[in-house]
Amino acid sequence: MPAKRKPILDLGLRSAFSRGLEIQKAAKRAIALSSRKLVPEGGGGGGLRRFILLAAGSPAEAAARRAMARWERIKPPSTAAMPGVSFPASALNAAGSVVLFSGQRRGLSAGLWLFRGGEFVELPATGPSWPAARTQASLTGVGSLESGERTLYLFGGYAVNVGAVGDLWELVVLDEESSRWRQLECDAPPPPRYGHSSVEFHGGVAVFGGQDDERQFSDVWTFSPAPQSWAEVATSGGGPSPRTRHSATMLDEDNMLVVGGFSRNDRYLNDAHLLNLKAGVWSALPLAGAPLAGIAQHAAAARDGRVFLFGGFDGTRNRNDLIVIDVNDKRVHLLNCQNPPEPRSRISAHFLDSKLYVFGGFDGGKPHGGDVFSIDCSDPSAMAEEDAQA
Repeated sequence: MPAKRKPILDLGLRSAFSRGLEIQKAAKRAIALSSRKLVPEGGGGGGLRRFILLAAGSPAEAAARRAMARWERIKPPSTAAMPGVSFPASALNAAGSVVLFSGQRRGLSAGLWLFRGGEFVELPATGPSWPAARTQASLTGVGSLESGERTLYLFGGYAVNVGAVGDLWELVVLDEESSRWRQLECDAPPPPRYGHSSVEFHGGVAVFGGQDDERQFSDVWTFSPAPQSWAEVATSGGGPSPRTRHSATMLDEDNMLVVGGFSRNDRYLNDAHLLNLKAGVWSALPLAGAPLAGIAQHAAAARDGRVFLFGGFDGTRNRNDLIVIDVNDKRVHLLNCQNPPEPRSRISAHFLDSKLYVFGGFDGGKPHGGDVFSIDCSDPSAMAEEDAQA
């Protein structure tokens, strides 16, 4: 039974700690740096607050840390809202912004949207042509996030009356008033596909997996913008089975982590594989900690050697759990968060600073509305529930 919590001090520096946000930050610093945890007592709000010293590892200390992990729903005003969408192709553009293209609404979409500052802007296009409406395509950002000199590449997808497509498009978002599409023609491209993944790699794009109308893939391709060319990567080490609707994230300049997905043979997968793209070597990543459910159609984003997974479909139901894979210690942690989004699949997610943003999704019958959810993941250890089922 945990020891009774005892208030030990009052903070009298009203000028420095008068606002709730400052107090919350001070509490987080105390939690991170102290072997015994100093946490604020009571709810939010400004003014003088009492702090409590909690023993490290106690149930009360764990509960206090988890209370700081809370999803925030961002509801853009009606004048700056995006219609609900599932399977959006999305990528980071300049620092603090995300571009979303295509996906499924009532039908397939060719809409292009920019999310920045909590609002959406529908982007007009300039140029001689525009990609056809599609779903399960990939959009990858290449270039500096800080300078804003960023080029996006759209590849593949599923189009009505066509099936799997293999076209490649370059997109430059100049500003909120102008964006430019350009179709790229390359010799020996990958087979057309949808439900694949793509990541930025050495100033270009790397593509893994997916499917066409008859088969699933486990091949790896890279695209180089200069000169514009595709190349299939010769890999060793076995690698993952053919799959679609998995996730792939870059951990550093060379290493990509693939998690889950759907296999026609094995159905919903719960494995993880590392690929050193530079060397072309696959290795399975055995995972300890919370058991990982087989999932597909989930979202993933990487930060500081960790991959955060949200939502997805496990073959029975949509999910809304937030999971982190710590690649360094090869463990899975289920994160206990307050006010999670409704269960959903067919989503995308990106980090903007330390906050994870989740876009779009499918509730099992229709796309979710154009709202956005975010959560601060700067201290995932504060949210972990080691023994829970992931």
